Amino acid sequence: MKLPERAELRRVAATLLWIAFCFALSEASDAVASALFFVGAIAGTFVLVRQLRRFLGSASAPEASDRR
Repeated sequence: MKLPERAELRRVAATLLWIAFCFALSEASDAVASALFFVGAIAGTFVLVRQLRRFLGSASAPEASDRR
């Protein structure tokens, strides 16, 4: 099993932080700000799913030397 690159791990971590930030700010009293951050959290979730699929695909892909 190939280990994931650090850049991939950083992107996943940054997306998780963005989602947490958006949900934390969705508790704001201003309805417009709350709605904007909630939409940002949903978009971040879709990005996270895409990144995890890519991450898991690269981690389970055989190395070039194994393909022979």
